[in-house]
Amino acid sequence: GTDMLDSSPVSVVGIVAKDMLGNVGGIIAIIGVIVLPITSGDTALRSLRMIIGDAMNIDQTKKKNVMPLALAIFITVAALLAWAKINPEGFHILWRYSSWANETTIVFTFAMIAMYMKQHGMPYIMALIPGSFYMYIITAYILNAKIGFHVPWTATYIVAGVLTVGYAIALMLAGNNNKPAKNMG
Repeated sequence: GTDMLDSSPVSVVGIVAKDMLGNVGGIIAIIGVIVLPITSGDTALRSLRMIIGDAMNIDQTKKKNVMPLALAIFITVAALLAWAKINPEGFHILWRYSSWANETTIVFTFAMIAMYMKQHGMPYIMALIPGSFYMYIITAYILNAKIGFHVPWTATYIVAGVLTVGYAIALMLAGNNNKPAKNMG
C-alpha cells in the first residue's frame, strides 16, 4: 500500500495520479505538474525582461537587444536555482521571499485601486481596508522573520502598526489634487 504519512509533493502527485485519477487522468496530472511551472516561469521571465527593457529604454523589437537582456536574466535565475538546489534550505528561503514579494505587490495594487477610486469619486475605502490589512501583514512578517530583520514581536507589532497607519493616511491624503485627465476623444 501507499504510505499516506509521506506528504511530500512528489508523493501527493503520485497518490492522486495513480490512485484517484486512473491511468489517463494520472498521465494528464503528471504532465500538468511538469508543464504548468515551466509555462509560468516562461511568462514570468518574459514579463521581467519586458519590464527591465522598458525601464532601461531598451528597444525590445530587435533580437540583438533582447538576447543580452534575456541571457542576463536567465543566468541570474539559473544561479538562484543552483543555489536553491545546493543549499538545503534554499528552496524554502526563495519560496518565502517569493510569497512576501507577491503579497507586497498586492499592497501596491490596492494602493493604485484606492487612488483610482478616490480620483473618480468612488468609495475608495473598499480598497484601502484590504490594502491596509495586507500592509500590516507583510510589514510584520518581514520585520520579524529570520529572512527579514528579525525584530522582536512587540516592536514588530508597533512598527507594523505605525507603517500601516502611515500607508492609510498617505492614501487618504494623496490624490486630492490629482484629477484624472479628461478624455479628448
